[in-house]
Amino acid sequence: MEIELIMFLFMICVILVALFLIGWLFIELYFLSFRLSKHPVLIDLIETKLKMICEREGIHVYNISYEELNKNEDQKVLGKYCYTLDTEYQKLIDEYVKTCNKLNKLINCDSYDDDIKKYFLPKILLCKEYQVRIFGLSSFYCTYLHELGHHLAIKKMRNQHNEIDADKYAHQIILNEFPLFFQLIYEFRFQLKDAELSFIKKLQALLQFIMYMIKNKLKGY
Repeated sequence: MEIELIMFLFMICVILVALFLIGWLFIELYFLSFRLSKHPVLIDLIETKLKMICEREGIHVYNISYEELNKNEDQKVLGKYCYTLDTEYQKLIDEYVKTCNKLNKLINCDSYDDDIKKYFLPKILLCKEYQVRIFGLSSFYCTYLHELGHHLAIKKMRNQHNEIDADKYAHQIILNEFPLFFQLIYEFRFQLKDAELSFIKKLQALLQFIMYMIKNKLKGY
């Protein structure tokens, strides 16, 4: 009788573990193929955060065509960070723009011509329409974050950095600026070995995501 009870309890434990593993696998697959386009609240949050970071860092962001972005590139890219370590250059550009604006106001014209914008540094060039159409929104924002990672890497490491360093700094933005559950989304881990959350952190992130879903369902999103 005792052996039968032990076997029964053992089978119950095995079934519960199996159900837990299946459920956890489903969760991993859900975030592996996460559709950001179905979450307008998250899109607004990302846009707000990225805009705030760029304003704080003095970065100009321009959306151009894929063809224009790659016209002088041997290796095709989806984004580009442009900068100079010559601070005198940027000072001259700023003075030039201020002078143009003053002259335009005197003759009741618009502000400086868009052509001048291309000389502003630092700047990030992106091809949003092309990337979203081909790879999706999550991919686009990862590229955006990656280029911001280049900016932060250059501030700390100057020219002594690589693409992995840019990903690491991009991941730091996710850690510091975004809710914990963003780290569950596969693209925002940037394929970094140390980006994997512990089991406890994953549970916390999952509960946070569930609360976000419930909150927005109640609001009708």
